[in-house]
Amino acid sequence: MSVKRLIFRLLICLLSLPIICTASEIDDYSIEQQELQSRSESNGLRHLIPTHAKLQYGGGIGVASIGVGWDYGKRNKWESDILVGYLPKSYSDVDRFTFTLRQNYTPWNIETTDHIAYEPLSCGIYCNIISGNKFWFQEPSKYGGRYYKFTSRVRLHAFVGQRINFMSEKQRKLQGVSLYYELSLCDLNVIAKITNSKLKMSDILFFSFGLKFQFNKSQ
Repeated sequence: MSVKRLIFRLLICLLSLPIICTASEIDDYSIEQQELQSRSESNGLRHLIPTHAKLQYGGGIGVASIGVGWDYGKRNKWESDILVGYLPKSYSDVDRFTFTLRQNYTPWNIETTDHIAYEPLSCGIYCNIISGNKFWFQEPSKYGGRYYKFTSRVRLHAFVGQRINFMSEKQRKLQGVSLYYELSLCDLNVIAKITNSKLKMSDILFFSFGLKFQFNKSQ
């Protein structure tokens, strides 16, 4: 092999090195991006998994209701819940179901022991919808728009309450259980109280209590 031909081949190899290295770097970058995207999608789906479940009695959203929710924010002070309630025929003309969206805020969590904590204030709002053709979003035309200036299907509530949290000693799927109670007011009852001073607070307040089951996110 001539010296010229050898030099030519060496030059070709040297010129090809940047292209080969660049292609390798692109492949590595592409793989890394795919891994990051997959990890991001996995984390995104993970956030959709409920962090707790609730079982509640009373509260103006049915005799009993059950649902799931999500804790988030600094120290998990915020909660969003979705609940389905049941109102039996003994409390209405027919069996009915309710659907509720709740937003909770618990500013303080006081640890009394290693496994028990007290939350002196739990507050928030919720929107409740009841099933059935008897209720409406907009007043039916038969009333002529003169009697009911509000929807009978949707109620807005504000509530305050307290909780006691019992945390599990071991790393389990069920991280803890909370016992809570709440006092709430709905928009319609507030209007009734304003227009009728004879009504007592006990006539317009709703009382409820329930259990919150906290799941372990790492399980």
